Amino acid sequence: MSVYYLNLTMKDEYGIEHFEVHTEDCKWLDRTKYSERLGNFLNCQGAISEAKNKHPGWRIDGCKHCSPDCHSV
Repeated sequence: MSVYYLNLTMKDEYGIEHFEVHTEDCKWLDRTKYSERLGNFLNCQGAISEAKNKHPGWRIDGCKHCSPDCHSV
C-alpha cells in the first residue's frame, strides 16, 4: 500500500492538459509546489479514482515514473 498525492499544478504534455497522481516517494512530487494528499491505496487506479471523485471534469493521469500502469498521456 502506498500514499498517493495529486499534483495540483496542471501539466501540458503534447497539448493535453492534465493533472498527475504521484506516490509519496516519487522524485517528481518533490518538485511540485501544490499537491493534495489522496490517501493510502493498493495501486494507482484507486488513487486516480479518488482524485476523479474529488475533481470531476479534470483530466487525471498517473506519473510515468512512479505510476506507469496509470500513465496514458
